[in-house]
Amino acid sequence: MIQTRIHAFPPLVCLLTLLAAGSVLAQTPASLKLEVSVVDQSHLPVPAARVELKQKFPVEAEFEKAYDQWTKDHPMPRGSVKDIVHHISHIVKIAGIDHVGIGSDYDGITDTPLGMEDVSCYPRLTDELLSQGYSPEQIRKIMGGNVIRAL
Repeated sequence: MIQTRIHAFPPLVCLLTLLAAGSVLAQTPASLKLEVSVVDQSHLPVPAARVELKQKFPVEAEFEKAYDQWTKDHPMPRGSVKDIVHHISHIVKIAGIDHVGIGSDYDGITDTPLGMEDVSCYPRLTDELLSQGYSPEQIRKIMGGNVIRAL
């Protein structure tokens, strides 16, 4: 059984996790069970703040206004190229190098990790992967080889 946990990752990294899960399902025997569990995040600032604000402002319009202000006052950290590689390494550890890939679909996200504002920044990701000990062959798999194989 392969288990992974989905945290409040930047959207780009969520794509990595989902691709890894889909690739594992597509490339493994039916007997393999992929279990994706959502981690309880009630102790973290955003979910805790939502609960607290919901209690304080039971009227939906008032809650929305208060929550909008809270999110402006407490912006979510954007992460970095190092964070992306950290998540890639986690997926490699859980699912294996043949089940990790990255895409360039930035539609629907409001923020990107610092240094990954668009696909022109991918060389930074390659450099960080190299600095973390990934081989050129492994990087080719992550940067598109696995996606092509899985399609």
